[in-house]
Parts: sequence; structure tokens; C-alpha cells
Amino acid sequence: MSRSTLVLTFLAGLVMIVAAVGTRRVLTLALALIGLLGAMLLPLTPVGGRLEPAAVGIALAIAALGVVVVDGWGGQLFLAPLATTGLAAYATAWFAGDQGQPLVIAVTYALALALILGALVGAVCAVQRRGEVVAVVSLGVAAVLDAAVFRSHAIGGTRRLTPAVSQPLRMGGYQVEAGVVLYYGLLLLLVVCVLAVLVLRESRFATLLRAAAAGENPAEVRGIDVTATRFAAYLIAAVLGALAGCALALYSGRVGPESFSVARSLLLVGLVLLLGRGRVVAALAAGAAAGALPEVMARYRPLAGYRPAHLDLAVGALLLATVVGGELLGGPRARALLERQPLRRSGDRSRRPAPPRPRWAPRR
Repeated sequence: MSRSTLVLTFLAGLVMIVAAVGTRRVLTLALALIGLLGAMLLPLTPVGGRLEPAAVGIALAIAALGVVVVDGWGGQLFLAPLATTGLAAYATAWFAGDQGQPLVIAVTYALALALILGALVGAVCAVQRRGEVVAVVSLGVAAVLDAAVFRSHAIGGTRRLTPAVSQPLRMGGYQVEAGVVLYYGLLLLLVVCVLAVLVLRESRFATLLRAAAAGENPAEVRGIDVTATRFAAYLIAAVLGALAGCALALYSGRVGPESFSVARSLLLVGLVLLLGRGRVVAALAAGAAAGALPEVMARYRPLAGYRPAHLDLAVGALLLATVVGGELLGGPRARALLERQPLRRSGDRSRRPAPPRPRWAPRR
């Protein structure tokens, strides 16, 4: 077979794939594959010696998948995605570092605590009918955990533990550093979580969750248990956040309160809402941006003079603009107001408002 025949066969197959799947999905898949390839080749680049920002970005992307499920598909305004992440990370560090438990036992305890927290938060937020109540409750949970757990003297502060892999691995005639092995393990966990969320997106559960977000009363009339569906979404988000926290603690061997602050949770939620609240790609981009932002601010000279308070202000403005803009443009009141407004076009008399009928005119 000649080279030209191979090229034509490849182009024909590509055209058939685009026609069957769609241009948008093919472009999204291509960007995802390019990002995955770049993440796999990152340890081989000169930047490979500083993999911690990339690892933090991967962990935050896993937690951001929970934002897609709860905020995107479920229509909730949950603003504390890193609460379960921080609790799982601190529980892993406390059980494995301070108590000397094996890593498997420490991760099991951490996942159990995170699931309990997710169940409690889901039981409170799933029954709420107003998004602002969910936002206030989630912010309260994040603030309580930040003050009582992440910054407490008993369990909080800076905790250290032995990473899951502390010695270089020898594979054949090559020696792989421990940080690279842990980085690829974290990347594999991200791929598994993304595939699970993609499968979940095409399931009946996602359809029920979107139906509950579109309208609670119509969903209940159709026989959908809105509370149970949203509660399951909160549990899924808790599992994703707990996996991110355990993986991050096992990778870095250090847990600090600044990684799970309220401002970083708001930054992650704001980026997901801004990039596309129901899209998996938005979670990946939000995690990468939130993980790389502190490194960029520390190394880029024009941004090095800014303090964390400036970042908090930017995060608050971004989240406020995203939420308020979405409510104004896509809210039911705005749609009803736009439907009442007549559309005046030149040459189109059918869309012009009818003149007011006089009071004395007889009714037909």
C-alpha cells in the first residue's frame, strides 16, 4: 500500500469520525489527549524537577470534578469543594504520621471521615430549595473546618508524613525517582476519575440530576426523588474530594492549611463556573489553573508584588460576577422579562405591539 493511499485512508477515517461524533467532541477529545500527553512528558522536561505545582493541579482537578457533578449537573451552589479534600489529607497525615498507622489503614480512615462529612453536608444541603442557603451552609462548613481542624494545634497546622514511595525505583537498567512515580500514580488516578465521571454523565443518574436542576416541582411531579438524587451527588463529590486529599498527602508528604483555604475553594468553584459548570474539561482546566496560580505569582515578576489578600479579592470578584451574571442572563425572571418585551424590527409588523384598546370599545 502506497503512502498516498495511507494518507487518504487516514483522512477518510478522520472525516467519518468527525461526522459521527461531532466537531465539538472531536476537538474536546483532541485537547484532552494533548493535555494528557503534555502531563505525561512533563517529568522529562527541564521543569520536571518541580512537579509539585503540577501534582497540586491534578489533585485540584479531581476535586473540581465534584463541582461539576454538584454545581453543574445538580444546579446547586456548593462553595466548599476542598472541605472534604482537606479533611481527608489531614486525616491521612495524622493517622499515618502521628499515630504510625500503615498507609492503607490511614487512607481507609480518611476516606471514611470524608464520606461522613459528605453525608452530613449532603443531608443538610439536599433538602434546600434555594441556592443562596446552600452557599451559606457550604461557606460555614469551610470556615469551621479551616478554623477548628486545619489551623488547630491538636490536628491542624503543618503535618508531615512519609510519602507512599520514598526511595527511587529501578526498572530494568533505569532508575526512576520517587517523585516521578508518585506523579504518574496521581495522573493515573485523575484519568480513572475522569473516565468514571464521563460514564456517569451518560447514565440515568445524570439525567435525573439535570431534571431536578431544571425544575424541582416538575421533577417531583414526574416521580423523581430530588432530595435523594442530590444527596447521591454530594456523596460522589465527597468521594472525589477525599481521593484528591489522600493522594495529595501521600504525594507531597506535607499538609498545610493554605492548600485547603476558603479562598482556594472559591477560586476553584469560580473557575469551574466561568469555564463551563457542567463540562469535565472545565474541571481539568480549573484544577490546572488553581494549582499553577501560586507558582506563577511567585515567579512572574509583575505578579510577585501582590499579596494573598489581592488574590482573595480577585477570587471574590470573579465568583460574584459569574454567579450574578448567570442569574441575570439565565434566570427565570430575566427570561420572563425578555419574553414580555416586544421585538421591534423594520418591516415586520407582526411583532409590533398592538395598540391599546379604548375603554369604550365593545368586547368581542
